[in-house]
Amino acid sequence: MAFAAAANVLVLVVATPRVGAFGGGLAMVAASLVAGTANIIWLHRHFGIPWRGFYGWSRHDTDQLLAVVRLLTRRIRRVPA
Repeated sequence: MAFAAAANVLVLVVATPRVGAFGGGLAMVAASLVAGTANIIWLHRHFGIPWRGFYGWSRHDTDQLLAVVRLLTRRIRRVPA
C-alpha cells in the first residue's frame, strides 16, 4: 500500500496544479491501479491463483451485468418524470 500512497502523492503533485480537480481524480485512479495490481501480484505469488482468475471474463460475469442493467432499466421506467 505504500506504493499506492506514493503514486497518489506523486500524481497529485504533478497533475493537480495543471488540471485542478481532474488531477486529483487522476491521482486517485493511479493509486487504485497501483494498489489493485500489487494485491493481485501478492495473491498470485502466495496462493498460486492464475492470472486469468483475476482478469478473465466468464459467462457468469455477462449474466450478472445483464441482470443489473435490466434491474436499473426497470427502476428508471418506474420513476415518474
